[in-house]
Amino acid sequence: MEQHPLQINTNTTKRVVTVISLFGVVILLLGFLWMYTAGLFMSLNAYIEGEGYYSRYQKDSFTHLIQFVEERDPKYYWMYREAISVPLGNSVARIELEKENPEYEIVREGLLQGRNHPDNIDRIIGLFRNYRNTEFMDTAIGLWEQGDEMVFAIDSTASSAEHTRRPVYQCKPGPCIHFGV
Repeated sequence: MEQHPLQINTNTTKRVVTVISLFGVVILLLGFLWMYTAGLFMSLNAYIEGEGYYSRYQKDSFTHLIQFVEERDPKYYWMYREAISVPLGNSVARIELEKENPEYEIVREGLLQGRNHPDNIDRIIGLFRNYRNTEFMDTAIGLWEQGDEMVFAIDSTASSAEHTRRPVYQCKPGPCIHFGV
């Protein structure tokens, strides 16, 4: 029996359908991989942005504390308190995230206090919780802990300095001037 020229062989049809189906599956898998990778990069970017705020405000708080200790002007102490609240907020979030069953509202409040954008909070939480035990996150979080220890020590010192109302002397060429603070 002779085959009509427009009639398609069923074996060829099955092969074409199989190849097209495989390409479809590969494209779907690549799409999911791309979405996962893009989400991971967005989470890493959010985390790094948060680290930047932490570092910037930690440095600013130290500067304002030094100004307060040197000049005893209360405005510098309040500038210190405002700046130190950023790393302290992030510290609260980190400590809560380290718990087995963290209270996510506390984490959110801490991250917001840490100046993290509200859209990034879930990304940061997800990155922390899902990748905490990987080498790159363990290293980053270890450095975060060390920074927190410094922040806590400085904040303790600042509280002592704020409550200690000793006279401050300003010495310039010539006699020292006493400011009874």
